[in-house]
Amino acid sequence: MMEPGELRTGSEIVRNLAVGLALAVAGGWALRKLLRDRRGKAGGPGPIVASRILDTVHQGVFWKDRASVYLGCNAAFATAVGLDHPSEIIGKTDYDLHWPRADADAYRADDQEVIESGTAKRAILEPLQQADGTRLWCETSKEPLRDDEGRVIGIIGLCTDVTDRRLQEIDLRETRLMLQTVLDGIPVRVFWKDLNSVYLGCNLLFARDAGLERPDDIVGKSDHDLGWSEQADLYRADDRQVMDTNQSKLGYEEPQTTPDGEQIWLRTSKMPLHDLEGEVIGVLGTYEDITASKRAEAEQRSLEAQMLHAQKLESLGILAGGIAHDFNNLLVAMLGHADLALADLPPGAGAHQHVEEIRTAARRARELTNQMLAYSGKGRFVVRSLQLGEVVSEMGHLLEAAIPKKVGLRYRLARDLPAVEADVAQLRQVVMNLVTNAAEAIGEGRGTITLATGQQQASPEYLRSAFSQENLPGGDYVYLEVSDDGCGMDAATRERLFEPFFTTKFQGRGLGLAAVLGIVRGHRGTVKVDSEPGQGSSVKVLFPVGRGEAPTVAEPAPEEEPAGPLRGTVLVVDDEEVVREVTREMLERDGLEVLTAGDGAEAIEVFRERQGQIVLILLDMTMPRMDGEETFRELRRLDPDVRVILMSGYNEQDTTSRFVGKRLAGFLQKPFTLQDLEARLRAALGPPKDR
Repeated sequence: MMEPGELRTGSEIVRNLAVGLALAVAGGWALRKLLRDRRGKAGGPGPIVASRILDTVHQGVFWKDRASVYLGCNAAFATAVGLDHPSEIIGKTDYDLHWPRADADAYRADDQEVIESGTAKRAILEPLQQADGTRLWCETSKEPLRDDEGRVIGIIGLCTDVTDRRLQEIDLRETRLMLQTVLDGIPVRVFWKDLNSVYLGCNLLFARDAGLERPDDIVGKSDHDLGWSEQADLYRADDRQVMDTNQSKLGYEEPQTTPDGEQIWLRTSKMPLHDLEGEVIGVLGTYEDITASKRAEAEQRSLEAQMLHAQKLESLGILAGGIAHDFNNLLVAMLGHADLALADLPPGAGAHQHVEEIRTAARRARELTNQMLAYSGKGRFVVRSLQLGEVVSEMGHLLEAAIPKKVGLRYRLARDLPAVEADVAQLRQVVMNLVTNAAEAIGEGRGTITLATGQQQASPEYLRSAFSQENLPGGDYVYLEVSDDGCGMDAATRERLFEPFFTTKFQGRGLGLAAVLGIVRGHRGTVKVDSEPGQGSSVKVLFPVGRGEAPTVAEPAPEEEPAGPLRGTVLVVDDEEVVREVTREMLERDGLEVLTAGDGAEAIEVFRERQGQIVLILLDMTMPRMDGEETFRELRRLDPDVRVILMSGYNEQDTTSRFVGKRLAGFLQKPFTLQDLEARLRAALGPPKDR
């Protein structure tokens, strides 16, 4: 089968031959008959021979006068229009035949255009209806017909039946349309290129990605001409690999820059494109946009990393809290025995100074346990409403004294901020730790630390990106931001910033920022850190707004000690024997009778037996078998007026929040001194109070 170009070349040869023969016939026969002797005889043998030759031509040949009246035709044309003999067409017009009038109008218009312009009109694609109604497609050429003086006296035409070719073209166009419809309907980008990586086609999704309106607009372009030109060399290298190796490259990921500058990710597959002989003539490719899934995966990895980090910090917090709790019990014994020893020693005794040193060391150890409890979020809180900016302002002179002279402090404190519910002592520790840490980041050179306060609306997503112990709710938060222009931190340092005893210095010096995180988490807040090496650091501490004041047991008001010793029986309930024994000795020194119990269940039994004698119960919160809360509930069931002082190494806020409205007699923070114990006892043994 010839290609369309080859068919046109063959038709041109036939057309030239047929036109030459037709001119010979028309010139030798029809024209003579028309112009010279309408009364004369038919032409000689030359025209007759030419006419017979013309009848052997498969193309239809016809000629008309200036009025589009047929002067003659060959046998092929006569057959095509339903005539038995070519002579039957003489004197007819297109309107006399069986064609639709619209077709006849079109034929006549073409005739007049050729006659009036005196130039040929070739390769006209037009329908031709046969006598039985069958519609064919013809490719028609028309040229001016001239007399001996060169005047246009009509037209001569040649028509070739191209119905098969036309149907093939229609079928091919419909097939392409259907293929394009399918390609445009699938949710995958499809494209194909030639050997030079020049686009031959694509589907609609690909065209839109390229910033084009229609798939046809891609034809002739390369990747250098499109919005992702910066990746063009990468794409071309993949094309060459596929075409040179004749091997597909499937399911690989690659970046792409969209026409509007956005960075996206693709999952691409490319395969060699072959001709009918199996030769590689290009590359066929598909891709899908996986940006959303890539971002989701990255976010999931980030959340998992944050969760693991939070779990690690939580585990360390639990460990620190447990150690602090147990250590506090030991410190109760140390401080208690030291106080008892000092009370028994005369002022001038040689051992007096040594016992004082023991007590001083125990108090410093208590400060360490407080830091550990702060890290675990269970430090001692005395919560009240306060203005964060005022706390920072009041610390100005203290902060200036704590940092080198070369480091300056700058304040940007917002006015009229909502109050936060917090422990002022703990907040001061947070501010001091952040400022001293910023000063260390600046080092020996000059620098500036900026303290800023403000209010912001924080989304859950924003809070999840911070160092949170739990999923905090979005809402209004008041923040303190401490920024420095120091050395900054890399990602690895930021990840470990809040680990206990972690430092970038030669030697660690304590809990530091770990205690900061614990305090903030204890206040249901979070910490956000932004830093890059050489770009300084910014640590933002956020506290929730509008939570309401947390329940606490008020500190006992100072009052004069009553005359004479305390009287009555006190029950001490604690699972640590050293705590029970030293507490018993301190109470007995004050003239009280003391009963002890190792856990809640034993305490209930003792209380049942001596209920009428017991005036006060010192109850530890954390015990096996039956904890302090369960024990308190059972004691209150046995005696609604029983006086109970809770003891705990954890913070007062968390411990007492479960006893609001239950007439708690007081709270004793471990480790306590003899003076602390006596003050609580004298406050509790007065008339019962609603607490």
